[in-house]
Amino acid sequence: MLGFEYAATERLTLMADWMSGDERGCSYGFNLTFGENKEWGLMVGPIHENGSANKSVYINLGREFAF
Repeated sequence: MLGFEYAATERLTLMADWMSGDERGCSYGFNLTFGENKEWGLMVGPIHENGSANKSVYINLGREFAF
């Protein structure tokens, strides 16, 4: 797997991944943080599997906790 991330702004990160092996796919998208202390994150992007007609999109809503 090879990945790339670029912090476009303080709250927006652009991302891309490439996977080798049997899956040989790629994904790209963004992560947007929000909340008073950037504790929430929304990650969205399509996933392309090499040779597959299936299309998929990942959507991840997460919250960071410190303890």
